Amino acid sequence: PSGYALTWPSAAVGIHLISARATDSLGYSTFSMPIVVYVVGPDPAPLVGLGSPATGQVFGPLSTIPLSATASSALGTIQRVEFVAADRVVATLYSPPYATNWVNPPPGNFAVTATAHDDIGVAATSPAAYIQVLPAPRLPVVVVTAPASGSSSPSGQALALAASAIAPDGAI
Repeated sequence: PSGYALTWPSAAVGIHLISARATDSLGYSTFSMPIVVYVVGPDPAPLVGLGSPATGQVFGPLSTIPLSATASSALGTIQRVEFVAADRVVATLYSPPYATNWVNPPPGNFAVTATAHDDIGVAATSPAAYIQVLPAPRLPVVVVTAPASGSSSPSGQALALAASAIAPDGAI
């Protein structure tokens, strides 16, 4: 035969010198030149933590939401960090510090995460921060209550004026 094969089950992590030995029918044997084989364990996932925003934060319309994260990799280097809100990447950073702003986000409730990708192709995602972005503010409403529409008042007398107002998203 032209070649022989062997499967080494559960090779230990580390550096190994491997050679082959051939023995003929007369009992003579020889060894091949050794080769170096590196058996490596699985690449541990990067470590990533979301610094901001924090769970429970509420932002007004037309806000700027600060985004920050920390990321590291035990075997590789961090290639990029993506900030994701509601399954949409809102920012990607390629070098530390991993901090930016999400400008003018749409209204809604969002789970914001940071995903770190290393150069070996392994990614990890931070726990989510749950935030809310409020819709555009509703305008206050004002109604003149006195005098009645179409009423008349004699000249020279004080004219009593009154109004009612509400502000759905604030105070009057």
